[in-house]
Order: sequence, then C-alpha cells, then structure tokens
Amino acid sequence: MNSNNKIKVLCADDEYIENNWEKRFKKYFSDEFHFIWTKYSDQVLPILKKEKDIKIIILDLNFKNQSLQGKDVLLQLKNSEFKDIKVIIFTVDDSPKTFLEISGLSGKNIYDYFIKDNIDYEEAEHILRYAKDNDENPNFLKGESAKIKNIKKLIRLYAKVDHENNPPIVFIFGETGTGKELVARSIHKYSQIRKRNKFIGLNIAAIPPTLIESELFGYVKGAFTDARKDRDGAFKSAKGGVLFLDEIGELPLYLQVKLLRILQEKEIQPIGSDTTINIDDVRIIAATNVDIYKYVEEGKFRKDLFYRLDGCKIELPSLNERKEDIKILVKYFLFKYHYLNQNILDIDNEVLKKMETFDWEGNVRQLEKMIEKAFVLAHLDNAEILSIKHFPDLEHPFTTISDYNITELREIMKKIAKKIWQDIYYGKREVKTLDEIDKEFNFSIGQLVGMEAVKHFNGWLTQKEEEKYFGYKPSKNPSSRHLIPYFNRRGIKSIKEIIKE
Repeated sequence: MNSNNKIKVLCADDEYIENNWEKRFKKYFSDEFHFIWTKYSDQVLPILKKEKDIKIIILDLNFKNQSLQGKDVLLQLKNSEFKDIKVIIFTVDDSPKTFLEISGLSGKNIYDYFIKDNIDYEEAEHILRYAKDNDENPNFLKGESAKIKNIKKLIRLYAKVDHENNPPIVFIFGETGTGKELVARSIHKYSQIRKRNKFIGLNIAAIPPTLIESELFGYVKGAFTDARKDRDGAFKSAKGGVLFLDEIGELPLYLQVKLLRILQEKEIQPIGSDTTINIDDVRIIAATNVDIYKYVEEGKFRKDLFYRLDGCKIELPSLNERKEDIKILVKYFLFKYHYLNQNILDIDNEVLKKMETFDWEGNVRQLEKMIEKAFVLAHLDNAEILSIKHFPDLEHPFTTISDYNITELREIMKKIAKKIWQDIYYGKREVKTLDEIDKEFNFSIGQLVGMEAVKHFNGWLTQKEEEKYFGYKPSKNPSSRHLIPYFNRRGIKSIKEIIKE
C-alpha cells in the first residue's frame, strides 16, 4: 500500500524498543497502518504539529525518568487543538483506579485501551479502523475467559464465512443480558462485505403480533387503512447488510411458515404488493433466550425452521459461568459511566469480591446497570470511592432507585441532567430524545435534561454563543418559543411539556 494512503498512528512508549513493540505491530497489524514511534512524552504535541494527518495516538501511561507522564499528555491534548484526536491507552496497569483517573482527565478523546500483556491484535486492528473514522467505539465482546475467547474466534470465523449472495445464517443462544445483540453487531463489524451497510435489529417479542409482518416485509400504499405511503420492511432496509431477528422463538407459528419460505426462496412480498423483492444479499442473524429445543418438542417452534436456522451456532455463557471476566467488565463499565460522577476515583475491593460470589440472574446487563446506579447513588454522600453501600443490589437484589429519598434523588438527577445537557451541547455525547434518555437511565431524567437546557439562558451561554447556536439576538426572558426550534434540530421533541414543569 502507498505510504500516502496509510492510516498514520502515533505511538508513544518509553520502552517500545526494549519490548519490540515496533516489530510486533508490523507483524500483527496489516500494512494499511503507518506507525510513528517516540519514546519521549514531551514529543507527542510537536510530532502532531509536524505530522498533520495523524488520526490516532497510542499512549503509554508511565514514562520513566521523564517530566511528563501519560496523564499529563492527556491534559495537554484536552487543552490543545488536538482535543478531538482519538487516544488508545497503552498500559500494563489495568486497575480500576487507573481507568477512573484517565476517564476523568481525557475529555472526549480517549477511545479505548490496550493492555500490553494481553493484546488481541485482530480486535485491536478493528478498533483502530473505527477510531480513524471517528466512529462510535465498536464495543466488542469483553472478557478473557476460555468460553469468551472461543466465542470471539467463532465471531471472526462467521464474519469471514460470508458471501454477497446467500450468506450463511447465524443462530445465537443465550440467557437475557448475556450480549446476543453485541455478538450480532460484532459479526457485522468484522465482515468485510457488510460492515459499511446497515445493521437492522428487530426484537420480535417487543412487536405486537399484528405488526410483525409489516415490520418484516413492509407494505405498499393502500394495503390497509393507515397505509398512506409505501414503507420498506426490515428485510429490504437491511439490503447488503445484516438483519438481526432477536427473540425469534416468540415468532407466531403462521409467520414461521412464511419466514421459512423466505429463507428458502430469498425473496419477500410486501403487504398489498403484486411483486417480489430479492433479498439474497441480506445476512440473517437470529437469537433466542428460550430453550428452543424444548419449544420444538412442544410444537411452539417449527422443526423445519429450526433446522434451517441451526447452522452457524453460537451459545453464550451466563455471567455465572464466566466469573473470571467480572473484573474486566467492571473496568469497562467504570470507564463508560464515569461521566455520571467524576468525583469517583476508585472502587472498593470489597465490592469486587462480593461481585465474584453474587448470583447474576440478569447477567452482564445486570452488572452494567448496577455500576451505572452506583455512580448515581455516590452523589448522596459525595463519595470518592464506590463502596458496598453504593451497590445495594449486591445485598438486596432488585433494589430500585425509587426506594431512596425522593428529595435527595431529585438533587442527584438535577446534577446528572446538567452534565448530560452540557455534554450534548458541547458535542461530547450523542444526542437523544428525552424518552431515550429516560430509557437509558431507567428513571425519569429526560425532563430534567430539558429544564437544565432552559438554565443555559441564565448564564451558561454567552451572548455570542446564543446568537451562534440559536440564530437570533438573545432575550433576557427566554421562553419555550426560543427553545423549541433548537431542541427539534437536536432530536429532543418534548420541550413543550418540559416548560410546563
């Protein structure tokens, strides 16, 4: 590959020569990357200024006998013209404390991390590609247990065993919360054929039975009373990409017949249409959390459809079957949710020990939500360390946010709302509707985000900023009229109701 077309990556590590990192990277990464190496932390910014097209930095945290450490470099980047460049942390120190510290320092530029003693080079290469394009972190399956390592191999194998036409179907089994959609998305991301095309996910169990057919196959104008225009179904929308059918065990029997025919014939017919649409370039990935074998025996799931789906199979273990991965998952979620409470500097070892003996009925999703809630509850006592008292679920499972003092919670929620709004405004957080924010946090914070937006007019924005973002000279007494256009552009739709509060 021409050197001018290669992705430039700056690697800063004081021991890269002694540890042969340059040779290792050349061996394991493809030739689409051009790595520039330095052993001096104070050379990071000068090199970036000289090499204008560097896309990514791989940064060591510890530089021996140097005035600047990795954390200092992060602060330099945060306050420079390179504040948006993607940084991959390169470290041997994989303690939760380290991850919390760098999360607090980084602003929005830390993309991911590589642990030196345990680099998965194939996964690392995909992470670099996504970072280069400023895409969202690909969020691959986390864990180093034997079962997860084997599943990672299967993911890559099934991603490679693909064809533009008639690609093999993948069938994923696993309890609720084990990461079935994450596996499906990973197959999509690893696929050279499909990664740039759409990933369409449908949860069959969440769709009313009367609507499943139209969601899958689409319809034409006039097909039924409310069909005022043509609508593409999931199969057509997933053209060239992946269609993920989650909870397929809940598909009604009459539609199982139809799905079987579609998988055999590779064509669909939208409701009300006389013509068929070829879908042989769509890859189907199905998943279920039920005992599908039992469903087949009981006649709830057609045997012929099961055999049609049961080719490339992946069985996900429960979290109880892979408890050695808990610490890795904890570090990742601490990294992910630190923005909720940046006062937190560490997590008590007692919590980690308790987690390793806990019965995880809700699997990885339960662990994630538990950590998210802990960051919220830590506001109550202005804690700097997440302790066992911030994890009431470990002692009393199914504790909810509503079990706490409503006055205290409202203050916590306001703090979080302010942070979310600021992150949205300054581009550090993906913009979502208020309903989506509510769903994400499992408690009603969407309206509070809107209220914090109103407060921007009371000093958070300068006059120039208001003119820039709102397009008019600001008034001293802002109203909902001023906010509605801005929120609508940002995808936040329920501002009128917010103002009434």
